[in-house]
Formats: sequence, structure tokens, C-alpha cells
Amino acid sequence: MKKNNKSDSSKLKLLLRQLFGESSSKETYQQARESREARA
Repeated sequence: MKKNNKSDSSKLKLLLRQLFGESSSKETYQQARESREARA
């Protein structure tokens, strides 16, 4: 499972970049997590 960790995070960054239309930064990732938790 740990082997896939890098590719998974890369997919996540790519997804975030598509969602927000900008290079994924820690700030964007934090906002994405917060909005996801708010929706849950």
C-alpha cells in the first residue's frame, strides 16, 4: 500500500488542479479538505 502512496498523492494533486484550475498548494489542499468535511 505504501508503494501506491506517491502515485495516489499525485493523482490527488492533479484532481485538485483540475477542480480549482490552479497549481495545487498546501492552502488549496487544506481548503479542499475543509469543504469535503463540511459536505460530509
